[in-house]
Amino acid sequence: PRANTDVGAPVDATRPLVKLGDVAVGSWSCSEGGWLSPAPRTSTEWFIMLEGEGSVDEEDGTRHRFAAGDVVVLPRGWSGRWD
Repeated sequence: PRANTDVGAPVDATRPLVKLGDVAVGSWSCSEGGWLSPAPRTSTEWFIMLEGEGSVDEEDGTRHRFAAGDVVVLPRGWSGRWD
């Protein structure tokens, strides 16, 4: 399980696929659970949700839900919560 988990016992896995200069492409999967991500992102991350559902919360509490087929963008400087 993730070390910083505060809901459930999520297990995640990352697979790097390609790195071209400053751009990295990979895959990530995670089982159900939640955790804080308090450190501001140093880069912009975007992903396509292939299956399941989840959410990220802004520091002000605004929740953004996503599910299979959605594209999610976390801009540089983002911090908040994953569920």
